[in-house]
Amino acid sequence: GRSFPTNPMSFFAGVEGGGTHSNLVILDEKGTVITRIEGGPSTNYWLHGKERVVEAIVGLVEEGTRKAGIPSLRGLGLSLSGMNEEREQIVLREALVSRCPALRETVIMICNDAVGSIATGSDKGGVVLIT
Repeated sequence: GRSFPTNPMSFFAGVEGGGTHSNLVILDEKGTVITRIEGGPSTNYWLHGKERVVEAIVGLVEEGTRKAGIPSLRGLGLSLSGMNEEREQIVLREALVSRCPALRETVIMICNDAVGSIATGSDKGGVVLIT
């Protein structure tokens, strides 16, 4: 098997999940992109339900970590369409860890995709207009 250094580098993933498709990127602790997966399945919680969204996210994470050749993630950020309510974010986080125990030690942050767009676009905030 593959061996890893005793003081391994930390890796972080982000998922931008929309109503039509989702993208994943994995970065190392220096911010270097390690791998990307584009065109993954939709991860809209209200369109597809918890189980399908969990399977889609776990599939993206497993494919990404396998493609990158890394053992685990230190952090996972999920910017998902339809993920507006804190209680649903908690339910989703618990379901992800239950389905994929490798995420148990991973810090998982979840927000609505509009929040992710604003945070990506400007450190001063902003407005997302969907037409």
